[in-house]
Amino acid sequence: MYPNSFRPSALVIVLGFIFFGTLLIPGRAQACPLGAGETRLEISRVMRNFGRLLSSADQVARDGASRPQEVTDQQLTTAIEGIRLAQSCAQAAIDEKTEAMLPIKAKQMQGAERERYLQKYYAYMVAFATALESYKSLFEAALRTEKDHRDFTMFNIKRTEVTDRANKAHADL
Repeated sequence: MYPNSFRPSALVIVLGFIFFGTLLIPGRAQACPLGAGETRLEISRVMRNFGRLLSSADQVARDGASRPQEVTDQQLTTAIEGIRLAQSCAQAAIDEKTEAMLPIKAKQMQGAERERYLQKYYAYMVAFATALESYKSLFEAALRTEKDHRDFTMFNIKRTEVTDRANKAHADL
């Protein structure tokens, strides 16, 4: 049951299932990590994980812009794994409709106001998950490319997009 009779829009449900399906591809499904001493996933942990899990990818994007030949396959692999875990956190925020997984603002709202807010929130999380997928695909493509032919131009564009989405969410949500 959804908190306070929230009913996600059909678009959010369909996009959530599509994204969740990509996580079920063998070798991809991973759980959003908990912190030390934590026994259940809460939205505050999800948000902290985003920054922590994306930091290696962001660093590779920055390094690749100035020193592309120095970016190693291991760095790309580590970045991909971090993004995958961040995706699992985004998916958990979409799927787990418990009080612990709701943003503080939603907990302070009721009725139609809360429903509108949650629709916006879940739509944002689906869009964020989609942006993470395209960010990850850049790293996967680079890993398949010979080291001397890697171009990191789009990495920083996508890194900025993901960061801007996160900053907008902090301001709007």
